[in-house]
Amino acid sequence: MEGEAGYCEERRRAWTMPSVVAYTKKGDRLVGQIAKRQAVINPENTFFSMERFIGRKILEVDEESKQVSYTVVRDENWNVKQIAHAPLVR
Repeated sequence: MEGEAGYCEERRRAWTMPSVVAYTKKGDRLVGQIAKRQAVINPENTFFSMERFIGRKILEVDEESKQVSYTVVRDENWNVKQIAHAPLVR
């Protein structure tokens, strides 16, 4: 799902545009409240406040990137890119 935005289905079968998405150390995707809860034990794989980085260059978000627990890097065009440190299950 790299480079794509979309809706995710939560366990309650509700379709939502989540504000928090996380990946477990095994690579499973967590969405919404359950992702928020696991942020304490797995902060580097919990993504939140992503909208602040959308469409921006890495030089524009230097201070904001220091305020999040996940890794923010640049791609070859200096666009912002986030890194998950868990294997992704497809």
